[in-house]
Amino acid sequence: WILISDDETDTQARIFPGHASTVLAFRGTESLRDGRTDIQATRGTWQGFAVHEGFLVAYLAIRQKIENAVAMFTSDGQRLHITGHSLGGALATLAALDLISAGAVRVGSVITFGAPRVFGLRGARWADRILGGRLWRVINSNDLVPRIPKLFRRHVELFGRRSRYPWCPTWRPFRHCGRRVLLTEAGETIVDPDGSEILYERLIGWRADMARDHKLSA
Repeated sequence: WILISDDETDTQARIFPGHASTVLAFRGTESLRDGRTDIQATRGTWQGFAVHEGFLVAYLAIRQKIENAVAMFTSDGQRLHITGHSLGGALATLAALDLISAGAVRVGSVITFGAPRVFGLRGARWADRILGGRLWRVINSNDLVPRIPKLFRRHVELFGRRSRYPWCPTWRPFRHCGRRVLLTEAGETIVDPDGSEILYERLIGWRADMARDHKLSA
């Protein structure tokens, strides 16, 4: 495998070459710099749509390296599969959209685990059109991360100083894209679960297991 990284943002991905397929995997949150990326939920703009600015900045930091590596390891027609957990799932979503839009590589499945929301409403609809059903968004019943962020945030001015982090919510909501796959408390999977199925799983699960659920622990 090949490591792709950026020191300033601490964004990391790995590419696993193969004869028939190549896998691009993005790392989730592991450092304080990753945490700063997560909380930078201000409204950025990408492809004309509202997007989580922290995720966008992190992806753009390694975008060129990703494009170069993917071009190298899919030059013989290999299909590219993209994945990531948590923050890595958000980055995998952006990378998939970027590479599919460029049309230079055959993108197969895009599978994320415990990924947060990335786009606003219009952006999520656009992403679904581009991805064409290729994005499978796997979540555990009581994982909190896929339920955030709910609203874009902004910095505030207080006593003439701008807040370091954007903590003030706006009225603009985030939305998920892709097809949801729910991992139940019984260890089964439900594709495109409805609201009642999700509520049932949350009720029979333990709120205290949010961290375990996000880590996809057994």
